[in-house]
Amino acid sequence: MSASYQFAVLTNDYQDSKKVALSLKQKLKKIKAKENNVSPDLVFIIGGDGTFLKGVNKYNQHLDRVKFITFKQGKIGFYHNFAITDVDRVVEALANDADKLVVNELDLLEVEMNSKILYAINEVRLVNFSQTLRCDVLLNNELLQVFSGSGLIFSTKTGSTGLMKTAGGAVILSSARLMEYQELFPVNNNMHRSLRAPLILDYNQVVTLKLQATEKEKLSNNHLVVDTFDFYDKLVSEIKVKISNQTLKIFAFKTNNISLIKKLNNSFIQF
Repeated sequence: MSASYQFAVLTNDYQDSKKVALSLKQKLKKIKAKENNVSPDLVFIIGGDGTFLKGVNKYNQHLDRVKFITFKQGKIGFYHNFAITDVDRVVEALANDADKLVVNELDLLEVEMNSKILYAINEVRLVNFSQTLRCDVLLNNELLQVFSGSGLIFSTKTGSTGLMKTAGGAVILSSARLMEYQELFPVNNNMHRSLRAPLILDYNQVVTLKLQATEKEKLSNNHLVVDTFDFYDKLVSEIKVKISNQTLKIFAFKTNNISLIKKLNNSFIQF
């Protein structure tokens, strides 16, 4: 890879991570890479998955050109392919031997509201913290159900190991382009019925949420949370969610590409 690329480095708040970041910047500048925090080619992440999600949010509108290089310096690292001890090897590979690296492409959720497009690598939640959320749920413009409850959550395959798993959803282990839909605390009585089960959807399916709310309710505590960031516009009455044609690009070593099975084992099963 040419050293003429521009880079940004994001870290968590730990001093050890900041020291690694400072050293990394010095190494990159020695190979003539330039720091650019506005529109970089490469984004280096030093931290856990929370730091990674901050990076995805910060460069949400540049994902067509940005690639991520993630060093694990936190508790959970599903999106991290390198250890802190790999910094020198990665910099050397970028400068002189890019064939040692591979770029993996991960699915993104695409969210449309008020003609604005947002991307999520983990999940999208529509929730209400103070009263019942009510909305029509349509699949490819055909009504699936009228939902009443605390909220709805959508996840990518990789995001299915996060909040979706906690919400009782399935962990998706597949090469297909899939997303998952799950209800959060649905109302269940003789007036309200819903699916009450996870639903796996493919890339051809678009979910449309049409909010049912009075003008007073529109000013209530509804939130659209994209990954961990609240983007909700209180005037929104319709939201669309689907698997995006845009992907997120993330580097790994070609010969040590950690499988999702191994990451599942490390995070949930192995003591």
